[in-house]
Amino acid sequence: VEPWFYNPDTNDVLLVLQVYAGDQKIGETGFLKPGEYVQSVDLTSIPESGTEIQYQIIAYEPDTYYSAGRVELNTVVS
Repeated sequence: VEPWFYNPDTNDVLLVLQVYAGDQKIGETGFLKPGEYVQSVDLTSIPESGTEIQYQIIAYEPDTYYSAGRVELNTVVS
């Protein structure tokens, strides 16, 4: 999958993008520091067209790795 996921220079947190199909995590980036990006995320399985997937973006404090919040985006494979 090619999300072109970017952590802006102005952020002061580390970001991780996780991809879920139902309850199963099928992909994940490593920690992205401010100013870093990934073009694509390798998946452990390829969901069929029509499958509901969820992107979870999780923020972490850089020194402690404590959670700084998260957001979930729901979409469908087309």
